[in-house]
Amino acid sequence: MILINSSPKNALKIFQPFLPISVPIGIGCLAAAMEREGIDVAILDEQVEDDVLKKISEYTDKAAKPYIFGFSVLTAALKSAIDLSKKLKEIYPDSIVIFGGIHPTAMPEEVMKYPHIDFILRGEAEKSLLELYRCLKTGADYSKIAGLSYRFGGKVLHNPFNFIVDDFDTYPSFPYHRFSGNKLYDLGFVVSSRGCPHRCIFCSNRITTGRRYRYRSASIIAGELEILNKKYGQNFIMFVEDIFTY
Repeated sequence: MILINSSPKNALKIFQPFLPISVPIGIGCLAAAMEREGIDVAILDEQVEDDVLKKISEYTDKAAKPYIFGFSVLTAALKSAIDLSKKLKEIYPDSIVIFGGIHPTAMPEEVMKYPHIDFILRGEAEKSLLELYRCLKTGADYSKIAGLSYRFGGKVLHNPFNFIVDDFDTYPSFPYHRFSGNKLYDLGFVVSSRGCPHRCIFCSNRITTGRRYRYRSASIIAGELEILNKKYGQNFIMFVEDIFTY
């Protein structure tokens, strides 16, 4: 499986020098969840890769079919994601294209109008991506996966979310090592909580997390801070939170 962080850089070339390059945290969390289950995952970030198709071909030369391409898509990067996924479908017609992230979660009908996009995983996808991957690789029924959008009988179906307030400590730690080789990334961040209980009209969080709020224990966060400082030399840490003060 290749997880791709789509970037709007091709559409915003004038502003590119002013756009910060940040670690794709969502992609990293998904990769960590899949790797914990023994699944080989490649990460490709359009922010830092120049020849994306070449990188993908290097992976597909060693991977087993069907190739699965998962795109994390913000609204600003939608066009880039659609263009690249369409090219991949032309090059690898038997591949499977999955879209996720904030924009597909909020606008699944719009995204599923593109026939080359096979699935959308709406909301948080650590568990649903694993379930869908296993179904696709074994030919099992995927129609009951929570938050999945797919086509059946000429129609687009949207499975409801299954917003369970689970233990955030059971999620794997962020895989900083997957991004430490690129000097363009700033590893000085920690995700200590996720979600928000409020329904502010300007924020998309209520759509993606279902107004659930979960936090990691202090001991786990302290351990991550120690790793960032001692292993990666980070002296300044930003807490990447949906609502830090809650």
